Amino acid sequence: MNVRRGICSCDTCAQAKRRSEKATRVRQALGTQDSLVPAEETVKQVRYLQRIGMSVTYIADKVGYNPNALRRLIGPTSRSMYQASLQNGRRVSSRRAAEVERLYQQVSHERRHRAAGTLEQAGAVKGGMVSIRLSRLALEGLQRQGFSQRWLADRLGLTGHKQVHKMLLTSKMTTPEIEARILTLVQEIGSRESTEPRAQRTKNDAAKKGYRKTLYVDSLV
Repeated sequence: MNVRRGICSCDTCAQAKRRSEKATRVRQALGTQDSLVPAEETVKQVRYLQRIGMSVTYIADKVGYNPNALRRLIGPTSRSMYQASLQNGRRVSSRRAAEVERLYQQVSHERRHRAAGTLEQAGAVKGGMVSIRLSRLALEGLQRQGFSQRWLADRLGLTGHKQVHKMLLTSKMTTPEIEARILTLVQEIGSRESTEPRAQRTKNDAAKKGYRKTLYVDSLV
């Protein structure tokens, strides 16, 4: 092995290198080779999606990314370390960047559309947020049907069951995106009840708190 350059000259490594170079040439000829682009804009978009309530796992699932790879991409949480990591030339494949951009644009469009909609006309939107009322009633109904807070958090792409717990008890506002996800989930589930192992316990706890089943979105309004 060439120690200084870190290159092995054995037959096995030489053959592997030739196969890799040949596969790269084929992908380039077919136009399927991903180019690398600066990751700064992609990282900013992922962090924005996190701020409005999406978990890394949810984002990764939407854009077809490995969750651990996405965590490595967005890197340190410290602002100084984050800026330093960007200056070091962090890069991402153009295909991955395009998928994140598509999700970011979709969410941004929904956010603007919702903020300009009927809730704003009724005075229910404040600073890009909406009243928690509909979301809370929907979550209460889903718990009355036996769906646990952990299950709901996972289906809604939230950071954890504590976020659902907070929405049920103390939150006064939420984002339009999270409200839309909750109401969509209500429509999908309808009158169906949970089959989770602890569903009956969830139902009993919800009944003690006075939660009522919500069968249709229209009944929330």
